[in-house]
Amino acid sequence: MKSTLFLFAIFILFSCNEKKEYSPSKILSNCECDNTLKTDSVLYSTQIHKDRRQNSINFNCATVEKAIASMIDLNGNNEYCKNIYDIKCKSSKNENLILSNEFTYYPDEIMNREMNNADSQKLFFRELRADNQFYKFEMNSKREIIRITKIK
Repeated sequence: MKSTLFLFAIFILFSCNEKKEYSPSKILSNCECDNTLKTDSVLYSTQIHKDRRQNSINFNCATVEKAIASMIDLNGNNEYCKNIYDIKCKSSKNENLILSNEFTYYPDEIMNREMNNADSQKLFFRELRADNQFYKFEMNSKREIIRITKIK
């Protein structure tokens, strides 16, 4: 019985992995996004820069695994779901897509606040200055970006 408990304790001790942390240097750069650049689709991106000549952005695609976690506050109340993203790789190839004139930006902090499109667009372009940001793009049938969500 003691040996079973000892083996069980050893199993639990070694079954826990170290916490994964996002590190830009650990992300692989061998994925491409040619098959995700379709109409009415969703894609993930990084290294975003606004194209000054036209209403478009340049970016690199990213492959992301998504999971959903159930979260609660410290008191055990207010249960909610949270998306957890694990970035597997990012493309080394630059892509370009046109921004819809009415695109909407959703950073996590204002998801539940009312904000008009003009304000959300200004906020998006201000936040583009920061490096190592990841975003989810949603496109319409014209292959224009209509919704941008910041991923943390």
